[in-house]
Amino acid sequence: MVVCGARHAFMGVALFSALFSLHSKTVGRVMIATSAVAYADGFVWWTHGRGEWNHWRYAPVLAVIGTLFLDLFDRRYIMK
Repeated sequence: MVVCGARHAFMGVALFSALFSLHSKTVGRVMIATSAVAYADGFVWWTHGRGEWNHWRYAPVLAVIGTLFLDLFDRRYIMK
């Protein structure tokens, strides 16, 4: 439990430091990495029999918001 809390604290600090740097690409990459951590945590809980949806329910939201910060769906790139 201590390792899980330390990992979540680290991901929170990494996300806030990316937000304070004002670089949208960095924020997007950190959010997608946070989503990958949530998926991995959910998989670990799934193998132990319970608690996976506590992680899997917010992981897709982080991934979508991360891709929006990366400007992957920006109209300027689609129109080229």
